[in-house]
Amino acid sequence: MIKFERPEYILFLIPALVAYSVLLAYTRRNYFKLCRILIPVKKRGSWVRNLVVFSKLLLLLLLAASLCQPYMEKIEKRPIEIGDLEAMKKVPALIMLLIDVSKSMEYGNRIREAEAFMLNLFSQFGDEDQIAVVFFAGEAEIVYEGPPSNFTVDLKAGKRYSAIGDALSLA
Repeated sequence: MIKFERPEYILFLIPALVAYSVLLAYTRRNYFKLCRILIPVKKRGSWVRNLVVFSKLLLLLLLAASLCQPYMEKIEKRPIEIGDLEAMKKVPALIMLLIDVSKSMEYGNRIREAEAFMLNLFSQFGDEDQIAVVFFAGEAEIVYEGPPSNFTVDLKAGKRYSAIGDALSLA
């Protein structure tokens, strides 16, 4: 199925088609006047004009379609077998977790919920897995890298504003 990255650009086609039809009507009147004067009645060929008109119209349609950046999504469905799941369990995971420790995390119980989530998540990993924990507030800082079993946490919120962009670029 064809999808568009920017489907709103197809709306540019509406004023372009209106302007093209107005120009076509205006030039058609002048074209026929010129044809009557210069070309005898038997030799008039309107197919050339129609070809030019339709080729311009096709060019406008193709231009509008290319502005929308069409693409095709291919979805491949494959059944998961038990052997695949067992093989995935043997592959060590590399997890990077970004934790917001800005002032906004002081409100309510947000910082404790984040801490509980982290500890629960890391308890599900094995010793062969690797984790990296990045705290961000004002700037991003890597606070831990290594196996999840050695990780201890003491979250304190209250630093400056959030810097999610810095944390993502550090990750």
